[in-house]
Amino acid sequence: MSTVIHVLAQFKVQPEHIETARNIFAKLIQHTQQEEGCLSYMLLNATQDSSSFTFVERWASEDALKKHEGAAHLIEAVSNIGSLLVQAPDVQTYREV
Repeated sequence: MSTVIHVLAQFKVQPEHIETARNIFAKLIQHTQQEEGCLSYMLLNATQDSSSFTFVERWASEDALKKHEGAAHLIEAVSNIGSLLVQAPDVQTYREV
């Protein structure tokens, strides 16, 4: 069994805050891609709904993901994005089978 952890994190942003959210996400991506254990970290924007974003992440291990969850840049981004969302983010983790 692979130790790689995959994460899908979906965000629904209030339409009037899309550009602000994009800026927060861009800063988060820049810092996260430099983290040890980050294999891939990309953001998708739905073609049918520009206020819908999904992070697609790959982490080398659960430990790497846990370190990311405690990283100052993630905590700051979560704090800044919270009031811009329509609903709470949907974050799911997966392993390859």
